[in-house]
Amino acid sequence: MILHLRRVAFLSLLALAATGSIRADALSVPVPLLPADANRPASEIVLAEETATRALQLGFPSVANVVLEQLLTRHDLSAQTRNDLLIQRSAALLDLGRLADAEALLKQFSGAPTPSLRLHVALVAARGHHIDTVKSELGAFKADALPEAERGWYPFLQGVVAEAGNDFPRASSFYQQAVDQAGGAVQRARFVLAREQARMVLGEATDGQINAFRQTIEKFPGRDIAYRAVSNLAIALSAKGDRSGAINVLQSQLQGLPREQHAFADEWSLLLGLISGPAEGVGRNALRNLLSNGADRDKQRVALQLLARTSTESPRRDEYRAKLDELIAAPKPHPLLEELLLFRAQLALTDRNQGQSNLTRAEEDANQLLERFPGSQLKGLAYGILTDAAWERGQYRNAANLASKARESLPAGETRAQLGVLLAEAYFRGADFVSAANAYRAASSEVPEGVKPGDLIFQQVLSEIGALRLDQAAKLLDEQSKNPRFDPTNRWEAEWNLARELQGSGKISVAYDRMNRLLETPAEAASIPPELRARMRWLQARLSYDAGDFKRTFALTESLLSGLQDIEPSLRADIASTTMLLQVQANFAMNANAPSDKTTDLLKRLRAEYPTTDAAVYSYIVESDAAARKGRLVEAQGLLTELVTKYSESPYAPFALYEAAGYAEQRGQSASYHEANDLIERLVTTYPKSDLVFYARLRQGHLLRNLTEFARAQQVYEELDNNRQFAEHPGRAAAELALADTHAAQAANDPSHLEAAHRIYERLLDLPSAPIALRIEAGHKLGLSLARHGQPDKATRVWGSVINFLADARIDPQSFGAEGRYWLSRTLIEFADLLRRENKLEEAREAYDLILKSGLPGASIAQENIATIQPPLPR
Repeated sequence: MILHLRRVAFLSLLALAATGSIRADALSVPVPLLPADANRPASEIVLAEETATRALQLGFPSVANVVLEQLLTRHDLSAQTRNDLLIQRSAALLDLGRLADAEALLKQFSGAPTPSLRLHVALVAARGHHIDTVKSELGAFKADALPEAERGWYPFLQGVVAEAGNDFPRASSFYQQAVDQAGGAVQRARFVLAREQARMVLGEATDGQINAFRQTIEKFPGRDIAYRAVSNLAIALSAKGDRSGAINVLQSQLQGLPREQHAFADEWSLLLGLISGPAEGVGRNALRNLLSNGADRDKQRVALQLLARTSTESPRRDEYRAKLDELIAAPKPHPLLEELLLFRAQLALTDRNQGQSNLTRAEEDANQLLERFPGSQLKGLAYGILTDAAWERGQYRNAANLASKARESLPAGETRAQLGVLLAEAYFRGADFVSAANAYRAASSEVPEGVKPGDLIFQQVLSEIGALRLDQAAKLLDEQSKNPRFDPTNRWEAEWNLARELQGSGKISVAYDRMNRLLETPAEAASIPPELRARMRWLQARLSYDAGDFKRTFALTESLLSGLQDIEPSLRADIASTTMLLQVQANFAMNANAPSDKTTDLLKRLRAEYPTTDAAVYSYIVESDAAARKGRLVEAQGLLTELVTKYSESPYAPFALYEAAGYAEQRGQSASYHEANDLIERLVTTYPKSDLVFYARLRQGHLLRNLTEFARAQQVYEELDNNRQFAEHPGRAAAELALADTHAAQAANDPSHLEAAHRIYERLLDLPSAPIALRIEAGHKLGLSLARHGQPDKATRVWGSVINFLADARIDPQSFGAEGRYWLSRTLIEFADLLRRENKLEEAREAYDLILKSGLPGASIAQENIATIQPPLPR
């Protein structure tokens, strides 16, 4: 659920204009960020808990067990979350009949025992007929100390204790209390099943009692007392170990039971299922018959759950699904149709890994339940399935909508709280940050087990940052800084994120002032955990550099480097190396004319003391950039190739080759162009999976055009255009424009190239997904080519289309960017010149005047040309 702070990717690849160039400052400076495995629960934990809870409720404990077992292998769980998952998994194991495993799992609980732990220890003990343990655990807490969803189990266990003491009227009363506290029919069926299982364990089993039951059956045939004796006899025989005898009694009595005795038929069918077992044979057939023809809805629900529990693998899984299909499709609606639809939906959702079609089936059944039974108590579970399916598809905004509906249909409690967190996270992942901020705020007031409130506040801050409401994020941080639920780690990691976003948004002074205020306030600084304090002090130094306060940068970095002794070694190396790199950058900034001896010494020290760090590798890029700014392109290129030689496996290596090719190209000589081409080939060959491959090939095409090798350039551009790998690449339109330019350059010798160029220019002009500046450039070049090849009327129409961008009230000319405004101005000038040649002087004047009115470049040219046009004679 929580977005972790991760190491910044080394490149920010932007959609490019026609040049396809990448600026050196797109490369991110190494930053000592927080580790990716910060101790926060991930969204998958909350989602999986909700899935496991639903699976347990519906009788799919094997599904819940697998989900919870996987969660418990995670290393980022808090102690509270791990304890909560252990308890949940013990419930799944208990439902699977694995008592020893459930008991062993509960012993892994850490810390003081909670009421919930004691309850589940008692439940395991009850199934094992350890009544003294049940009594002891129940005596250690009160029922109202339990979460509301678990409180019904307290009177249930009291009933177990009473039944073990042969106080059957009192046991029946307690069992009824448990059923009455159930939160709906599905949970009530779980209590009914547990009651029947308790009877199996606690049943009387002496020879004398067995004989007494037999005599009652013989003495009172056809009467209720005899029918009850049949049940008791079967339970007693089973408890004594005579399962086949118990099964024979029930089967023979069922055959002679009058049809009107529905209650006993249902009870005996359920007992057959429990004694023989629901997996196969007599027991499974009895449960299938009970589900199809029974009269007791609660017992039918128990049958539904027992069959689900034992239908985890084929062929029983296929047979169970077929049974559900049969009952759902019956002409007369089954009385449990709601549950049948829900169970089939859950079954399909469980099979999601076998294909998207199962997700679709789950959604269809859940939606059918909601449409046919709008007032159903099962709405929350149906919406939960739909939320899970939408999440699986990555449809986070839809998942948020569904989670919201699921919450509305549920009472306050753990599942509702879990859905509140999922709702917030779905908004966050769907990039609806304003809604996410509101949802995290709401979730903070209803926090589920295993989730730290500080995590939710942290995410609320991140949502405000994601919505670019930075002032609101700062205000929220100031308000929550005094909240004891907002733990120091979350609070200061949130401050880090805000400062980095302010920095990235160009609000350096705001970030710098805030960081200074926080770190120079003793009470604030003292609340920061030591390792996080070191990172924050690094960020303060970085902000001082960004603000141009270089002298303070040196003071802050020296202080930081002298105070790292108590920091964990790997983090100390990370912070120390990035701090030394910051000193190098500050030295270069202060010594613009030539690097100082201090700069050289710092570089040597950084590379000697921390040779394998990102900062040491990046220092070659910093030094190269400084040399290039002085015009020492050969030196800059050499530093970058040295980086690649020494650190060929570094993620910075492809960029170093790309930039080295750029420096070779800037030297502007035929030999250096060939050198640049060789560097690009090296990049593409050595790092074929790099994100830079597309841009490198694009640059290669430009180089070949500079060498007038148009045929080879055309081949490079066509390969980019035809490569499926780049079908959705943001720079693809730039490659197509370059291909059109290459065709145009060859048109003098081959007219077919002219037609190809026009076709591409025209397509790009009309391509809505292309950057608008590129569309304007394509239109300008198409019109110019048409005008030069004797088609002025067509050129006028094309340029008219380009100029119409200005007439669109929805488009601000500033949004065209510098290149778009440049090409638009050139289009207007060429268009006006064409009109003048056709003696359409007033229209030409209007075209020149549009340059002035729109604030486009070329105003002086437009004014000069307007002055040369004779004003019209008065009429």
